[in-house]
Amino acid sequence: MTFLEALKNSVGYPVRDSQLELVLINNGVNSTDEYSASKFATLEMCTADALKLVITMPNVTEGDLSISLADKKTIKDLVISTYNKYGKANPFGTSSVRGISPW
Repeated sequence: MTFLEALKNSVGYPVRDSQLELVLINNGVNSTDEYSASKFATLEMCTADALKLVITMPNVTEGDLSISLADKKTIKDLVISTYNKYGKANPFGTSSVRGISPW
């Protein structure tokens, strides 16, 4: 199984191959490299990066697949958890909003 095939299976959402290949390149992986369990950490980080793309998609319903706002919150939490697991900074940053004025 290639890294690209492993990433497609790991993501589980419809993301274009070209986007997944870019994620792999950005993580220093060739899409045709052979995947093995010893490279799981790399695959997990690539999956988190690919899921960031899913979060930016509009709410969609396609066939049996539906991606809602609630799903995106869960995906975002998973991405943040993966980044934390590998000692990386939160890819979404932190909010600087302290209060909301009605005017």
